[in-house]
Amino acid sequence: MPTDPPKPPFGLPYWIAHTPSTQNPRFHSLRRHADRVAKLARAFAEPLGFGEIAHFLGILHDLGKFSDAFQGYLYNCHIAARKGTKPPPKGSAPHKEAGALAARTLLPGGYGEIMAIPLFGHHGGMRSRDIATRKSADAFSAEEVEALMARAESVDSALRPAPPPVGPIESLAVDPYAVELATRMIYSCLTDADALDTEAHQDPAAAAARSATASPSIAVLLAEFQAKQTRDFAANGRKVNEVRSEVYAACVAAAEQPPGFFTLTVPTGGGKTRSSLAFALAHAARWRKRRERRVVYAIPFTSIVDQTADVFRRIFEGHPGAVLEHQSAIDPGRQSAEDEQWRRLSAQNWDAPIIVTTTVQLFESLFSNRPSASRKLHRLADSVIVLDEAQCLPTHLLAPIHSVLATLVKRFGVTVVFCTATQPAHDADLPHLIGIEARPIIPVHATRRHFEALRRVRYVVEPEPWDWDRLANQMRAGPSCLTVLNTRRQAIELMEALDPRGTDGRVLHLSTLLCGRHRRAVIAEVKRRLAAGESVLLVSTQVVEAGVDIDFPRVFRAVGPLDRIIQAAGRCNREGLRPAADSTVTIFTPESGGSPRGPYRTALVRTADLLACGEEPALDDPEFVTAYFRGLIELIGKDPLVIGKRVQDHRRFLRFEETAREAKVIDEETISVLVHGYAPTEADEILEAAKALGKMTPELWRRAQPLCVAVPAREAEKLGSSLAEAIGGLNVWYGPYDAKCGIAVGRGEEDLVEELVV
Repeated sequence: MPTDPPKPPFGLPYWIAHTPSTQNPRFHSLRRHADRVAKLARAFAEPLGFGEIAHFLGILHDLGKFSDAFQGYLYNCHIAARKGTKPPPKGSAPHKEAGALAARTLLPGGYGEIMAIPLFGHHGGMRSRDIATRKSADAFSAEEVEALMARAESVDSALRPAPPPVGPIESLAVDPYAVELATRMIYSCLTDADALDTEAHQDPAAAAARSATASPSIAVLLAEFQAKQTRDFAANGRKVNEVRSEVYAACVAAAEQPPGFFTLTVPTGGGKTRSSLAFALAHAARWRKRRERRVVYAIPFTSIVDQTADVFRRIFEGHPGAVLEHQSAIDPGRQSAEDEQWRRLSAQNWDAPIIVTTTVQLFESLFSNRPSASRKLHRLADSVIVLDEAQCLPTHLLAPIHSVLATLVKRFGVTVVFCTATQPAHDADLPHLIGIEARPIIPVHATRRHFEALRRVRYVVEPEPWDWDRLANQMRAGPSCLTVLNTRRQAIELMEALDPRGTDGRVLHLSTLLCGRHRRAVIAEVKRRLAAGESVLLVSTQVVEAGVDIDFPRVFRAVGPLDRIIQAAGRCNREGLRPAADSTVTIFTPESGGSPRGPYRTALVRTADLLACGEEPALDDPEFVTAYFRGLIELIGKDPLVIGKRVQDHRRFLRFEETAREAKVIDEETISVLVHGYAPTEADEILEAAKALGKMTPELWRRAQPLCVAVPAREAEKLGSSLAEAIGGLNVWYGPYDAKCGIAVGRGEEDLVEELVV
């Protein structure tokens, strides 16, 4: 005669997974939670071939919550919430280790140890196989885990899952990097399912808001885009529009090719953004398999993320759920409250057809061990990833980046497009790079013709170094101009020579010494003045070079990496409305001010050597640029620490925490500082709200981010009383903030990725 299942302790109505929340007065049933997480995880993982494994992990992930100790912990948390007293400390009762130990017991060979890693890491993050094994055994004995499985089975027989077939993982065993990425994908399915079902209990309003904004299909977006492209961009005889039409047609035709790696090399002004979107949408629609595909735009600079997302939103203005902009520096005030809520929720797991994000966000998520960063990864399967400004991929991580992209393409149906005007050598036969056979969307002969047709500037290389006074005089001597320098220190020194009293209204400054909202205001003012024919002398760092749609008659560029010089030239005669002979890009060597360190300096020196020949450089020849990159990679690749060897070693042996620590796109640690002086009223509102709540909420962080400046940690230590920690980790700068030059700190030499954000 069957016995009744054991009753939960402490008079609880049933075995519980979560306590009531302020939005939901009910306890969360552990049986229903396990069932729901398992089904969601299976649905996410089925297209990847891991449906049964993900369902198995979903059932087991909270097995430890069937212990009396954990039920007591939840009960005490509930009582503390009702009485307003301090809850018991987190981690005082273990639970995740039980599921990990059960997986090791139920799955054969080493696969149990591998699948124990996502279970052990579904709270707190994935660790190495050894740590997950050891800590699980320390928390529970085999006998205790068997008793927990028997208790779960007595509640519902489905809560003691049969071992799934390990064939899908076993088939990857010959490639350790494929096993590593598959483990991440399964982890992503599990953590996203867990987070969604937990949210449905704790915050039903947020769960409902996820589905309140309908996301259109790729087919619908493609049809709408094609109609607008035909209407807005028909060729009208101008060379630039003829090139744009050819590029667009080539992208649409290439979309019929099977998934894989592609390159899209288009000169500045050639319609790269819209044409790459045409390829991505058409390709995603053509090669849709088991589920709807996504388009992911990964961009290195915040200014281009803003600009690209705005372009796409305007194209699909009738579909508020079409374009997700995901970056930390987004200004919540730019969208309605409803759109901002949808954006915030969708950013957690990239549940949108088109995602515009940063290179940092993409690759640090692919190498992260944290559940919050990893839960979006399963959405990448079968997606089209466009790597805009592909030359900006961090050199020190090229090996792991190429490796993870190759696995995404080979194992998970992804298509990758390397998109830029300055195409690096992705298929170079170099020992530290994964060989990638990338197909050109535009044939080489047509690319060469496009660059020749859109040659809009004349390059002049100054043989002798210039001091700041000479450069300032050159800037004042003609019409509006842009000067791009390598470091923030150089920009400030030139500003002091050009406008020592800060009273010349023509002079503007742009760098990351300005907060994000201030930078957008400067760019808008520059565009207004140029359109009105007013004079503007803009001093900038590299933040202006890639994708910022401004058009100067003259550009001065401090010698730097070759691709950066070409990007700066893209801000000169951008629309080709002036003769190339009258549109000069002057390349000069600053007499002082230093240069950034690391790979950036290596690239600068290589470029200086190429420019020293005394002839006008062939910067409009895409093959010349690719050859430059090939030689540069060979130079940098001589140092095994620079090429990410340690990251690859960690990945090979499933050391997830070490991988996350080493694979940082931004090398130098920075501190985000709220500058009180730019918008003091709004800053005070944020600070007062944080103090009233006793913490910084995600919403307050989003409001603060556009008013923040990144300061190197080594310099923040010297700031003294002007820098204060207000509350919850928010640093506030109460010192001077200049209306032109921004914050008066962090003006040292910055490295290659000074403009990158997450």
